[in-house]
Amino acid sequence: MKQPSRRTAIRILAAGGGLLGASLAGGYALRDLLGSAHSPAPAAGKQVDPGMQGSMMGMRRRPT
Repeated sequence: MKQPSRRTAIRILAAGGGLLGASLAGGYALRDLLGSAHSPAPAAGKQVDPGMQGSMMGMRRRPT
């Protein structure tokens, strides 16, 4: 069996890397699409997590 040339080996590696990158990007896109379908989008103007909007570390301010 004839050994592939250096140029052919580089082309094979580049094609494999491109396929790997495309499959990773497709997987992340599919995960985002399926993940957003499980929970409804928050209403406009509504806070996503109102519990974290209080004062720092959950401490209340003293009245002055």
